[in-house]
Amino acid sequence: MISTFEIFKIIIGIIIAGFFLFFAVKFLVVLAPQQTQNIEVAELKSIKNTIEKTLVYGISQNLTVRSEIEYFPPYISRKNNVRIDGSVPFFLNDGNLLYVYPNSLDLGFWKMGWVGVLPETKVIYNLLTFSPEAYKTILEITEQFPDSSEPSITFGLCGGETEYTSNTKTNFLKPIRGIVEANQSYQIQGFNYAQCTKQIPNSIKVTIADTEIDTDGILVIHENNGGKVKLAGNKMLVYKDGLDIFSVILGGEQIYNYKNEIQFSQLSVFLKKEIERMDLLRKVYSNPQYRTPDCIGLLATAKPNLENLKTLVEITAANDNYNTKDEMDLFGELVSILNENYNQLESKGCS
Repeated sequence: MISTFEIFKIIIGIIIAGFFLFFAVKFLVVLAPQQTQNIEVAELKSIKNTIEKTLVYGISQNLTVRSEIEYFPPYISRKNNVRIDGSVPFFLNDGNLLYVYPNSLDLGFWKMGWVGVLPETKVIYNLLTFSPEAYKTILEITEQFPDSSEPSITFGLCGGETEYTSNTKTNFLKPIRGIVEANQSYQIQGFNYAQCTKQIPNSIKVTIADTEIDTDGILVIHENNGGKVKLAGNKMLVYKDGLDIFSVILGGEQIYNYKNEIQFSQLSVFLKKEIERMDLLRKVYSNPQYRTPDCIGLLATAKPNLENLKTLVEITAANDNYNTKDEMDLFGELVSILNENYNQLESKGCS
């Protein structure tokens, strides 16, 4: 028989074991969310580091993540305070397998590098007109996306119930680039340029038209030097380049404003320095030893245009006003004029 003392020891042992088990369970309950958050923060910081390295080294990379991303630029995740440096523009869509790639916004005389972060993506264009300008709009939007097969980034056209899809960006753009370069209208044989009625799951639908219509997805109304983008809910934004439309596709008005805030901020700094450089070049070319009349005249022509653009950019940035049609039309005109100025400077060896 078990003695009373041995029974007492068994009871005390059970009580002590239960005591430690209770606190162990309590500790694990507290620790588990912390452990999960630590893993999530580590993954988000990995994305941050990859974005920054991609911008510096220009090498595309793949990332596998498990964390749910809350995208509030410049935050990758505001709740975990994972922030990208304000001078590094990036555009992100959530997914498990992400493709991180470098790209740039090229205004001709000035270029801004940026980074895209995309999961598997399918973009379907509903082309309601087959003018060269409409095809150019498709070209400008598609060039913002990467040429990736893992995760797959694919593109297609839809009209009525007909869908044409290409497996790569390069293959999709070959005929479209030819149409744009030839600057001639081209209608695909057997393709119906009507509103897309076919259900294409897991795709981004972009309708290209020359007038405002009711449609689901994103509506792009192309005009000279840009146009307008219509979001769900009838919000209309002005676009000046393909990156404006790309930012709207990925994140609506918030990402559009983020893109333009960085663009106008960096452009303002460049223009200030460029005006100073123009003054220095004019002094050099005015020196009898290096006197070049052609360069002096071309620099004198370019400087006021730089100053006009600088004034417009500073006013726009100060008011966070990137969506005024008249101002953005003027922006496009000044950019075109400066590109011509810089082409002349380069051709004469003055730049």
